[in-house]
Amino acid sequence: MADASSKPGIDDLPARKERRGLARIRIVYRIARVFHRRADRKDEGLARVRNISDGGMKLELGLVVDLNDVLRVELSPGVVLQGQVVWINGNDCGLRFDETVDSLRVLSESAREGRGHMARPPRLKTTIPAAVYSELGVRAATVSDVSQAGMKLEHDGGFTPGLRVKVTMCSGIERRGTVRWVNGRLAGVLLAEPFSIEDLGSMRRLGQID
Repeated sequence: MADASSKPGIDDLPARKERRGLARIRIVYRIARVFHRRADRKDEGLARVRNISDGGMKLELGLVVDLNDVLRVELSPGVVLQGQVVWINGNDCGLRFDETVDSLRVLSESAREGRGHMARPPRLKTTIPAAVYSELGVRAATVSDVSQAGMKLEHDGGFTPGLRVKVTMCSGIERRGTVRWVNGRLAGVLLAEPFSIEDLGSMRRLGQID
């Protein structure tokens, strides 16, 4: 992303005096799912939350954004924040929330959900064409969602649990893994090599034709 501002940090947001009246900045390291929607662009990806206050947050992300774009940040399924991009510096950006939040409560609730028995890593929706190599030969499939540790495939119905596969997406990115479950024409694959946060920073980039 192009540099559209100066020194990064929540202190760069406007209305500095008003902001100083809000709760202090809380330094965090949290992975979030970020949604970017506008008329000419739609994307989502994983991002690192670097800090948060009651008025905004600093994100390190792989999405291509512009000043004044609106982002939706999912810290957990039940904790979703929305705000406007007010500065950009490389892969970092500052987000000003639409409404003031209780940042300590936001962090506590999202952490509690993350520790719950139903918790799982953030999953990103995709429709990425892929070739799947296995002892069955080469089969066409579609990656319908992906997390750092696994992916869901839409396939021709020939996959079975325990099948070892190599999934090559149209972008040329590939991962080896094992089919863990099958439900009709859907299959869940556990990856031998997890994706990094950078790998999943943009679903548009992940599915870009090589």
